[in-house]
Amino acid sequence: MQSGRVLEASLGYFVNPLVNVLLGVAFLGEALSGRQRAAVALAGAGVLVLVVRAGTIPWIAMVLAGSFGLYGLLRKRAAIDPVGGLLAETALLAPPALAFLAYRAAVGAGAFGTGAGTSLLRVAAGPITALATSPALLTYVAPR
Repeated sequence: MQSGRVLEASLGYFVNPLVNVLLGVAFLGEALSGRQRAAVALAGAGVLVLVVRAGTIPWIAMVLAGSFGLYGLLRKRAAIDPVGGLLAETALLAPPALAFLAYRAAVGAGAFGTGAGTSLLRVAAGPITALATSPALLTYVAPR
């Protein structure tokens, strides 16, 4: 939003399911029925109209859709359960993310352009959400 590329970012999220379908067909052997092919073609035509109207190649949209699509394909092909995959991703990404937050705090900018307190609340939102939706906690709070 700050760089004036809302349309491109929105288009990337709209194109993402189409990229997922194409990757599924190309790499996972998924088969589409005639109706599904027609739906994908119609959505693709809609995207093409939006791109032509924009008058420029929406590189942000393509990067978003491509990166999310490749991430989904890799997760689908990985021989690891969802919880183990999330743990591996978090272990891989947490150190550089924390280093970035520490750097931003050291230069006085705050991680999100706000004060340290707000930044800490935003960082804590992930673990709090994970804890609040954990199966063990849900079983304890609301037994079946």
